[in-house]
Amino acid sequence: LGLVHRLDRPVSGVIMFAKTNKGHHRMNNLFKRREIEKTYYAVVRKRPEPIEGRLVHWLLKNPQKNVTKAHDHEVPGSQRSELNYRLAGELEGYYLIEVNPITGRPHQIRVQLSTLGTPIVGDNKYGYPRGSLKNSISLHARRLRFIHPIKKEPVEIVAALPKDGFWEKFEARVAPYNLLQHAFYQAWSKGELTREDLREYAGEYWHQVSAFPTYLSALHSRLPDGELRREVLRNLAEEE
Repeated sequence: LGLVHRLDRPVSGVIMFAKTNKGHHRMNNLFKRREIEKTYYAVVRKRPEPIEGRLVHWLLKNPQKNVTKAHDHEVPGSQRSELNYRLAGELEGYYLIEVNPITGRPHQIRVQLSTLGTPIVGDNKYGYPRGSLKNSISLHARRLRFIHPIKKEPVEIVAALPKDGFWEKFEARVAPYNLLQHAFYQAWSKGELTREDLREYAGEYWHQVSAFPTYLSALHSRLPDGELRREVLRNLAEEE
């Protein structure tokens, strides 16, 4: 087995292995060409401002201390690092942020969100207050999407959230969004939606929980007429 997608030790979620050397090489090439879409969930205590955007820093890792520092300009030995983020939900004084890293640097999401002023819950190394009730970092590798290098078919890998009494609260809040997003991805992969359709309709209401019914009404007629569509509608009814 060859490790393709790895995580920091305190992070949960998707990891991926290749069964053969050829598969390992092909998957590594997809990552190098940035043809794999990565989605992470992070929980923070401070509302991000702005609530969505792109972060660009130059990261420099200290291997002796195993700490990465973010700079707003290039410095010797640093690597350019980019990610997109959006506020996905709020619950009991905590905020759920969906993160899509464009690059893959050591501790990238942790240090870049800390630089934004929103350290991840439990991440004492990057600014979260010590003495918190959380004994782990609230960062989860939620999803990988890519086109299979041989079969040329879309692949989506989703990791369930940890069952720790904390993540489940957010799972209930974002479940309708996850179902709808999955439905759109499946429809697009079958040629029933174009990338332009997704880009046009997915942005305006995506981060607003209160606007979910408006978002669905604008798009439900484009969904495939099947079980996924019915499941989305059932969850919407429960949400209301």
